[in-house]
Amino acid sequence: MAKLRIMLGDLYHFNEYNTIHTPINIGYMASYVKKLFGLDVEVHLYRDAEELVDAALEFKPHLVALSLYYWNTDLDRVVIKQLEASIKNRPFFAAGGPSVDNVKHEQMKLWKRLPGLNAIIPDEGEVGFANLVKAMLSDPKNFHNNYIDGVVLRKGDDFIYGKPVHLLDLNELPSP
Repeated sequence: MAKLRIMLGDLYHFNEYNTIHTPINIGYMASYVKKLFGLDVEVHLYRDAEELVDAALEFKPHLVALSLYYWNTDLDRVVIKQLEASIKNRPFFAAGGPSVDNVKHEQMKLWKRLPGLNAIIPDEGEVGFANLVKAMLSDPKNFHNNYIDGVVLRKGDDFIYGKPVHLLDLNELPSP
């Protein structure tokens, strides 16, 4: 397979008073998957939703992973919906972050709010996200039918729960 094209977004509502900073959360995700998979992945980071959507039309990502906070849920939903409608080969959509709960009934609420999501990554996401990337690289056509530790996959109205993962040893996490 060619490089797995990944877009990571920690999307934010911008106005003339905001300053753009690279968020450390998606910086760590990117640095960790680059450490593990090197030249097999191409990763781009975004804060601005419009920039992510515009770039995705050209980049045609395989995976779009978004940081989820309660305050940006609607923004994430709009981005997913725009990309679903605009990209012929629909990317796989995942979300993780502080507003992704590890309690199943709370996850169900999230699935309802973000119907375009294919996967959620509860708890600290580096290990679960890396496991998702590994599965996509290993079996690009069928990865979403298997258990992936640290990831909850949506399969129609059913869900595939991978085993919970532990926090990554921070010495293994390269600086973003």
